[in-house]
Amino acid sequence: MGNTAVWASRMALRHNSAVNMARWSEWGARVLTCSMDHTAILWDQPVWKRLWQVTHEGPIWSASFSKLPEDEAQRSVLTTSADSTAKIWDQPTGHWLTTLGGPGSQGHTGHVVRGDWNAKDNNIVVTCSMDRTARIWDRREDGHRPTNTLEHHTACVWSAKWDRQGELLLTCSHDMTARIYDRRCGYKQKHTLIGHRGMIWYADFADFSSAQDADFADFERAQEADFADFFELCYHVLRGPHGAHLGHLH
Repeated sequence: MGNTAVWASRMALRHNSAVNMARWSEWGARVLTCSMDHTAILWDQPVWKRLWQVTHEGPIWSASFSKLPEDEAQRSVLTTSADSTAKIWDQPTGHWLTTLGGPGSQGHTGHVVRGDWNAKDNNIVVTCSMDRTARIWDRREDGHRPTNTLEHHTACVWSAKWDRQGELLLTCSHDMTARIYDRRCGYKQKHTLIGHRGMIWYADFADFSSAQDADFADFERAQEADFADFFELCYHVLRGPHGAHLGHLH
């Protein structure tokens, strides 16, 4: 954040204002960027041609490629914006497919700061917002109404991430907590992770094979908290401005 270009092959992929996020495509041939200039752009190698550009009515905070289907030509792009909406676009063409939220909807009432595609169901996405909520959407249904709204945080929700099985959802917040929800139980909150003394910008899941890495929280504590039945789940260190280890699981 704060840079106006992404550098690759000595070329600048340039927006008209600060770039908030840049992502490589899974197959490594394209880069997706989004900016404070209200645009998201898809760039293609080898000359970094601009394939398409899409817009919101406010700065675009995040942009991400869908994980499914296997046929990359049928994949989509999700953007989230300060205009309180998220939008889904056709990845090959940049054509608009649907808007999640907006005026008169039951969607977010503040900046939508991040979104994530479910790893196992290409129709399900989660968004999180400065309105203190995370919302789950099924793009086959009415984009004006989320299927679930998670309202447990007391401040901006900075990140929401699915696990690799598409069943658990991890959120983190300015309120210094992270929370885990279970899709199989109607998004019942399973755990509250408490211990940081400052806001948590980002949190993610990791598999057990990485549990002994120094960058991950204490694995024995995870087992004691009955995380063993959560598939391959281990939880990533939830990094805030103060400290790197979780304190208590509730």
